[in-house]
Amino acid sequence: MSIAASRRENAETLLRTHRDLWLATSSDSGPHLVPLSFVWPSERLLFATSATSRTGRNVLESGLARAAIGATRDLVIVVGSVSPVDADDKGLLLAFAERLGFGPSDVGDGGTLFSLAPREIQTWIERADPDRWLMRHGHWVT
Repeated sequence: MSIAASRRENAETLLRTHRDLWLATSSDSGPHLVPLSFVWPSERLLFATSATSRTGRNVLESGLARAAIGATRDLVIVVGSVSPVDADDKGLLLAFAERLGFGPSDVGDGGTLFSLAPREIQTWIERADPDRWLMRHGHWVT
């Protein structure tokens, strides 16, 4: 298996099996970083937070976020556009609740399910790797 294929397989495994991430957002008041639970159905990240929280307000205003999944030496970074999931999308709501054991309404007042559609995905692994990019401009490059 090529190094690129191995990197992508490792990244997809982390995205399917991990439950927690660090989500970075930003606003005029500066950057913001929080740990959140997530799921990865259909090549997108789903996470829930209150729409009135700083994170919720930031993603609703900017429509952007950066997520980091995994340990420092085995990490996947996902950057993309964020939007609220339609409350009628029972499939995504169910995928989230089944995997994590709670729903968006359990995260607090105004709990909202958000979808992060990746535009860029990078990996960071133990050994030096000159080409960390797996996805650029919304398309897999490996």
